Amino acid sequence: HSAKDVQTALFAQGVFAHDSGARKDGNLPTLTDPRKAVEAISQTLRSRVYNARLRKKIAREKAILDNAKKSSRVKRLKIRQSTFLHNHRGLPTLFSHSELDALTTKLKARYDDNKAKDDKRRDEDNAKAVAAMTMNTLDGVEDKGDKYARVVSSFVPPSLTGSGLLRHRCAWRTCPFYLQSFATKEDLIHGTRVGLFRHLAPLRHPKRLYVGGLHLVAKSSFLRHKGREAPFKREMLEYILTQGDRDVTKKERQALVEILYNDLKSKADRGDETLESKLRTQ
Repeated sequence: HSAKDVQTALFAQGVFAHDSGARKDGNLPTLTDPRKAVEAISQTLRSRVYNARLRKKIAREKAILDNAKKSSRVKRLKIRQSTFLHNHRGLPTLFSHSELDALTTKLKARYDDNKAKDDKRRDEDNAKAVAAMTMNTLDGVEDKGDKYARVVSSFVPPSLTGSGLLRHRCAWRTCPFYLQSFATKEDLIHGTRVGLFRHLAPLRHPKRLYVGGLHLVAKSSFLRHKGREAPFKREMLEYILTQGDRDVTKKERQALVEILYNDLKSKADRGDETLESKLRTQ
């Protein structure tokens, strides 16, 4: 073999195994036949380059597929949220304690009447309807509803949160499930509201329209400013801006605050015991 062939083979070995660690592995081709050694090294290096490029291509295609799935999921969530907002226009109804008493009597009478007609059919249909309404598709996979089929079918007396919202029932008058109880057995045991918040999940995705504590803060602000419109709206706009989604437009925030103020003002004018009496004593 010529010295040139041996020198070429040594150079190829250096490219193939360029550090001592690689040389210790014992994978260096023998130089007994320099030409065959160069061919073997060249084939191995070409395979390395090919596999590296293939991995990059697979990663790019996976990223494209993931983005497409994400885009498809966001589109589904937008449609879901749009449908939900169509059935949940404005703000939920706030109830006073006197209104709650009347509501309890009304709902109990309705429940007893339906139960007398067909107890078993009503319970089964109600559980299926609530389970279907509360299906969780946020991850693109439908929840089978096993958790939400445990919505309590017996009568659950309505109760209020500190802001005047119903604790376990949807209070949007435009909702097909208006005044429907979403309380699960776990909710009643642990004092949670998982059932209701599953129903209200579209308020959070993809645009976060849910603002925690909104009604409680609004009532407190209304009382603190003694029903004055300008300072109330200024404070609530700032609260929604800091606590809500930045994607919510200024026009949407203003419309929300307008509804809040008109609702509280109307309740105070009607003599709501949680507002009107406190305004008089301030």
